[in-house]
Amino acid sequence: MLAGSVVAFVSLLAGLVAAEEDAIHVPLTRRDPGLKGKDGSASLLAIRDQASRTSLKYYRNAKHLREKRGEKPSHDRLLRGRGLIDLEIESYCVWSGQITVGTPPQSFSMFFDSGSTDLTIPSSLCSDDNCGSKARYNVNASTSAVSGGNDVVSNFADGSASKGAWIKDTVTAGGLTSVQSIVAATELSATIKSLDSDGLMGMAWSGLSATGSPSFPFALYSAKKGNTFAIRLSDDDGVSEVSVGSYNRRKFSGQVTWFPVATTSGAAVKTYWQTANGMPLLNSKAALAKRSNFIIDSGTTFIIAPLASAAEFYAAIDGSSKLDDNHWTFPCDSQPTVGFRFSSTSKKEFQINPDDFNLGYLESEPTRCVGAVVGQDLGLGTSWILGASFITSWYSIFDMANSRIGFATPR
Repeated sequence: MLAGSVVAFVSLLAGLVAAEEDAIHVPLTRRDPGLKGKDGSASLLAIRDQASRTSLKYYRNAKHLREKRGEKPSHDRLLRGRGLIDLEIESYCVWSGQITVGTPPQSFSMFFDSGSTDLTIPSSLCSDDNCGSKARYNVNASTSAVSGGNDVVSNFADGSASKGAWIKDTVTAGGLTSVQSIVAATELSATIKSLDSDGLMGMAWSGLSATGSPSFPFALYSAKKGNTFAIRLSDDDGVSEVSVGSYNRRKFSGQVTWFPVATTSGAAVKTYWQTANGMPLLNSKAALAKRSNFIIDSGTTFIIAPLASAAEFYAAIDGSSKLDDNHWTFPCDSQPTVGFRFSSTSKKEFQINPDDFNLGYLESEPTRCVGAVVGQDLGLGTSWILGASFITSWYSIFDMANSRIGFATPR
């Protein structure tokens, strides 16, 4: 009788675990950003556009940090000498998934961004001219919505801004619910307006928030609904997902290697999900003379390095040459192996898929290919940004309880 009870209990527990796994994962659908033609050629317009959008986000984040330190930088100061590229591609959201907001629930598709914090969705008061065909959040229709305080202005370095009411309401993703600060936008920035998704869900630390509020994963953590979230990105259909409150063991194999989260220089609080004292590698050898920090950012497409570091990186690749102010090419027939070490004490190398480093060949010069390491000075010191070009190669886990980032082999 006891043995039968144990078997029944184990079966029940297994069912609960399976149900929990099914509940915490948000499937992501992928849109082709058009970086490569069907013939493998590089689309320079799309590549330059993606890099420019990264600039806008990080200038906005820098503005929030400066304001919290009592500084009021002008728009000109943010832009001066940066060489921003005009935005010409109407949409750049690659991976998006579903959430619900309010009571009764209203559904929205979201771009999940580990490199920012705020949750921004269009309000029902947003005009068609500004919010297009995006789904709208009707605050008055939600019985759980309350005002969070003053209206919010989230500025971007292109001069545009997301403006709207600061609302607190229930948000559900992957079956987990918390009360979350929301920017119910009556006016969308050019960056969010151009997303294929309805809005953007930031997942970074509260130091980057326009309202000072925690992002959705941190709100779950405060409510004791899980210590981690995880991201699996893939170019294959039906594979990509965001896990909230936990991570999905079915999506990776082997052990997780962990690295502590580093603080941003000059910031009193944690901001980005970043590691310290790492090194980019070329053919398993150090590519730079000095060590760098690495920001893990699902909202960035490429790998962004400070201009001087990018120049030093490509100088270590035989036959590389500069394409323009931000991009380099290399001989297609001698592509290097690109990897990263994430601390001064760990010797483990995390290589990226060769196809993710190679953005395609130049139509004007088919023997030369464009590299995914892009040079941009974003006010981040020595920090590199490792976007989807890295994350597609590694299952990435973000641990709030222990302030650490983990990587494992995806499957």
